[in-house]
Amino acid sequence: MAKDDAPVLRGGFGPRQEGEALLVCLQRKEGLEAVLDSITRDGLITVDETGQVAVFNRAAEQLTGLTRTEASGLTAEELFTRILGSGSLIKQALAEGRYGPDEEQEVLSRDGSRRRVAVTASPILEDTGQRAGIMVVLRDIQDLHELREQLIDRFRFHHLIGKSRPMQAVYQLIRQVAGSGVRGPFVPVNCAALPEGLLESELFGHVRGAFTGAHQDRTGRFDAANGGTIFLDEIGEMSPLIQVKLLRVLQGHEFERVGESKPRRVDVRVLAATNRNLWELVQAGKFRDDLYYRLNVVTIHLPPLRERRDDIPLLLDHFIGKFSRQLGKEVRSVSRPALRALMGYDWPGNVRELANVIERAVLLTAGRSIDIEDLALGRDRGRPRAGGPAAGPMMPTESGAGGRPAPETGLALKDLEQAHIAWVLAHTEGRRNQAAALLGISLRSLYRKLREYGLSGGPAGAGPGEAA
Repeated sequence: MAKDDAPVLRGGFGPRQEGEALLVCLQRKEGLEAVLDSITRDGLITVDETGQVAVFNRAAEQLTGLTRTEASGLTAEELFTRILGSGSLIKQALAEGRYGPDEEQEVLSRDGSRRRVAVTASPILEDTGQRAGIMVVLRDIQDLHELREQLIDRFRFHHLIGKSRPMQAVYQLIRQVAGSGVRGPFVPVNCAALPEGLLESELFGHVRGAFTGAHQDRTGRFDAANGGTIFLDEIGEMSPLIQVKLLRVLQGHEFERVGESKPRRVDVRVLAATNRNLWELVQAGKFRDDLYYRLNVVTIHLPPLRERRDDIPLLLDHFIGKFSRQLGKEVRSVSRPALRALMGYDWPGNVRELANVIERAVLLTAGRSIDIEDLALGRDRGRPRAGGPAAGPMMPTESGAGGRPAPETGLALKDLEQAHIAWVLAHTEGRRNQAAALLGISLRSLYRKLREYGLSGGPAGAGPGEAA
């Protein structure tokens, strides 16, 4: 019986047969609490159809400071008002049959301490399908909450967003890093954002006179991360030369700055991330196998966004707030039709594509809510909006003021692209990350286009037909 009940008790919700298994246990209450104490570390509370507390396991006692006897003498509303400060949660659960999953709340213990918990409430069903009560699971996430706050306060690390199991695995990995004696700085580097020469200087530093423009010594990211952790994002884009230097750091804990022959020693933990298959790159001769094995100590595979759709609402909230602040808009929400479209889309470009779609939608919407007409998903991205102008940024007029939809004729394709890039850069006031997102290209591709067309990349960068 314990084996059959484990999934529903640990997960807090499950198929009907699991609820029925728990009902059998409830009908034999004398042995249930011993079973619950042995198979789950989550606080588990069951409420019968009359609203009385029926089961209160040992983990719930530890979280709340209440004994089973004390809890069993209370109504569900009295209990949850006492431990959560409000009875609204259990009222909602009793009315709707469920709550959550994994809604964050604060439990107030008898000693006055507070702990973060994830709350899930699910119905307990009889054979007839009628509800026999409610099962509430309290999962202690205080350590996870403190880790999140530490990452934000200490490292300004806002990039991990999500409730899904893969995201929790990422948090657990960082928790291991943070709790294993590494107390120094956390230094992130995007390996895809810079060309080889600049990336080498960025990672390892340089000395004065090492190359044209090196007017003074510069400390590299590895030096900055000494005693802590360096996070190498998009490591699959790293050139063979940089791979050799990175391998030396991993093997011997030393490197030379550009233009310097004296080795420098560092003690750094390396975290790496990529959206490419490194093993395929190894077999294709594009990534060193010895570096691959050096890096591949602990691996976490983060599934594509389409396989963790529960994270989409949280990501939407984050990106809407972020881009509303950046663009000076007051967008606050997403309409139901738009949310259905976003939840149903396959997201081949994963989180970056979602960020791009939301940034464009925030820019284009005229109201405080993103509607489905504001979205450009997949192949629709380059098509005009129904009943309106083109979905993308408008092209400048010849006078450089205002905007109009890009003309279909009259300019060569390269001229049109140059003017388009120049206008987007002017529109974003030279913020290249934002311009690249609006253009739907990588930052590296934008830099290449700027060099190709001789654009400065700032607000003054003028394309053809614009006033310089």
